[in-house]
Amino acid sequence: MPTQDKKQPLIRGGKILEGKIAIITGAGQGIGHGIALGLAEKGASIVAIDMNYEAVQNLVSVLKRNNQKALAIKADVSMATEVNAAVREVLDYFHHIDILVNNAGISLLVPTVQMTEEQWDKTMNVNLKGMLFCCQEVGRQMIKERKGTIINIASVGGHGGIPKMAAYCASKGAVLSLTRSLAIEWAEYNIRVNSISPGMTETSLVQNLRTQSPETFKKREKRIPLGRAGQVKDVVSLVIFLASKESDYITGQDVVIDGGLFAIHPGYVEG
Repeated sequence: MPTQDKKQPLIRGGKILEGKIAIITGAGQGIGHGIALGLAEKGASIVAIDMNYEAVQNLVSVLKRNNQKALAIKADVSMATEVNAAVREVLDYFHHIDILVNNAGISLLVPTVQMTEEQWDKTMNVNLKGMLFCCQEVGRQMIKERKGTIINIASVGGHGGIPKMAAYCASKGAVLSLTRSLAIEWAEYNIRVNSISPGMTETSLVQNLRTQSPETFKKREKRIPLGRAGQVKDVVSLVIFLASKESDYITGQDVVIDGGLFAIHPGYVEG
């Protein structure tokens, strides 16, 4: 059997994504913002897409001050026409696409019996249909180029139920199935499609929970085997790995990143 060259680390550092063009949806804040910064740090040119144009403009300004190539686009991913226009703009500017990170998403906290059709549709339109539109339009280009990497941000909510978040959980469960289907369908074009399911992660929403309901936050955090909520950098590191050549043989997979919470047996009681 061939031996591993000890001089070559398994995970390379530095600009491992140099020359790659990466689209990140929902890049204006939270996890998407962190992903954009992380991919840029590894050498990728960034396309930051968000409904909040000011937020992605600010992000792009920061990247350009660091001599990194970047483009800000305002688009509603739930509108096919806007997604198509955004991808055309990317191709006009950068001429090709290597990486798509589907991060845009929304969640509504509402009792299921009180949920309106509009609330259900809004959640599905952004979290699922919007992801499909982005995969379709970028996928057409990747099929032409016969290469590409797509990373869909799902959620532990796609693996288990959360009270008052039925639409969100249903949409994220569908994201897992969409990821597997596309991975199989597009494997012949050397397009890899994977998903990431973060648990409780320290975004502004979680930080608000920490401030407004500290006891509730402590109870949730205590249940996590690693003893802390996730950090945005935890998700970013995984995105970088899945976007790089180091994961060339991984497709159709979902990686849960929750500090071990979903590994706990349902019947286990501490003490």
